[in-house]
Amino acid sequence: MVTTDYTRFINRNSFEEPTHTLEVIDTLISRLYLTDDFVYKTKKPVDLGFCDYQKISSRKLFCLGELSKNSLLSPDLYVHVLPVTEKHGTVLFGSNTGNIVDYALKMVRLEEKDKLSIVLKRKKVGRKFFVALGKQLAHFHQVLKAEKTGRFGGYRSVKKFWQQNFDQTEKFVGVFISSPDYKRLKESVHLFLDNNRSLFDNRVKKGRIRDGHGDLHTGNIFVGRKGSRTFPVIFDAIEFNKELSCLDCAADIAFLSMDLKYLGRCDMAKILIASYLKETADYEIVSSGLLRFYEAYRAFIRGKVALMRSDSFNLSVKERGKLVKEAKNYFKLSARIIYNE
Repeated sequence: MVTTDYTRFINRNSFEEPTHTLEVIDTLISRLYLTDDFVYKTKKPVDLGFCDYQKISSRKLFCLGELSKNSLLSPDLYVHVLPVTEKHGTVLFGSNTGNIVDYALKMVRLEEKDKLSIVLKRKKVGRKFFVALGKQLAHFHQVLKAEKTGRFGGYRSVKKFWQQNFDQTEKFVGVFISSPDYKRLKESVHLFLDNNRSLFDNRVKKGRIRDGHGDLHTGNIFVGRKGSRTFPVIFDAIEFNKELSCLDCAADIAFLSMDLKYLGRCDMAKILIASYLKETADYEIVSSGLLRFYEAYRAFIRGKVALMRSDSFNLSVKERGKLVKEAKNYFKLSARIIYNE
């Protein structure tokens, strides 16, 4: 296994351009180096089951995959993939000097305050932005290759993932989600699945399953600005696991629609979906209840993830309480959506 010991040698002189500042952010699977104007993203050499970055060749491959997929959405944001080299304790990004110890994806740095999740709280974005966002996502889905093998997005696949989520959250029933709500939600999900088996399988045959974004929420969208005009800058599409990203296009757009509802912006969710449907003519996702079904699915997953994060030993009481509250709210939203309340 390749280690990342070289990281201790990284400093402000390691990058392709001069920088006065250097901030390092760690996520579960990545490390980000924020310079004045750019972000250099490396993959951690880990195998967490859902992703395997242990080999340097794999990390290079996934960096290239992330660049390729995300460039379809925001070509001006993603710059290139470059080697990270080390020689006698000097680490450089994008140099031909020294031994290649890793690979990094270089991106233009945008301001945290311009993330859609934050901008929405200030109510600084309006209808035109979500019309453009729906149109952009529709065009993104349309250029992707259809996945017709049946491995993803069909009845059996969707049922399996729902069952996994129920199994993983069962221990929390009666504590963070009431037993009656959990039972009713579970019954409603299985009823929809069993009554619509042909719908799911026909979606596969129609080519509605694509290797999409996979993590499409308001925290993964920036509000770009040119003068008085705002426009969407979508980033961080999943490239490392097709089981997480290769899904019905309805499930992709439903994640964002659900997130807007969670943030209390049902008005913008409606505008987003209307714009998306105008471009795709995929009105079946509304008439069949499929969009609502996937919104409930996404809300349930967010609740599950929040609970799992709350189990971490490194959290303060306040942080844990915040995550538990978040989980409860997501479970309530999932139930409201699936019951169409």
